[in-house]
Amino acid sequence: SDGKLCISKLGYATISYKYDIHGNLVEERYMGLNGEPVYINGHTMVQLNYTKNGLISERRFYDENESLCLNDQWYAIERREYDINGNIISVKYFNTENSPCLIREGLYSCLNLSYDKNGNKVEESFLDENYQLSATTEGYARAVYEYDNKRRIIKCKYYDNLGNAAYFNGAHILHYQYDINGCIST
Repeated sequence: SDGKLCISKLGYATISYKYDIHGNLVEERYMGLNGEPVYINGHTMVQLNYTKNGLISERRFYDENESLCLNDQWYAIERREYDINGNIISVKYFNTENSPCLIREGLYSCLNLSYDKNGNKVEESFLDENYQLSATTEGYARAVYEYDNKRRIIKCKYYDNLGNAAYFNGAHILHYQYDINGCIST
């Protein structure tokens, strides 16, 4: 309240932002009281690239020397691909050598997604660094979703990397039911 910089709960005093001519955030840097780089989630700076439609296509994480570094999720580069409707269809993770790597949460290297004509996610698949179907720390490699005519999820089935039943929260198939107000009741 006295107008002096202070350190946030996350450990930085200021964040510097850079934008491209389209208004897209292309760089974010974390700094301390004296303008020195500060590590947040394992990095001091993130740079972003975009598709021609303004969707994030790549994020790169850097250390205080502006060298690629692994963030707290164990990857240095994240690349995204989209379908013609702007839905994410692939997210791939890479290390500082631009090689596929496993991320900390889930232990997978690639997430592939597919959608129905209404834009509902109907499948997600997790791949290892060799782009082979691989079970995550949640215990499944693939999940398949079904929806009702109101576009509400009604069923989710889980599978392992061989196509066999897998279990998430103790169930191979989760069923969803809705009350009269459209709220999930089970």
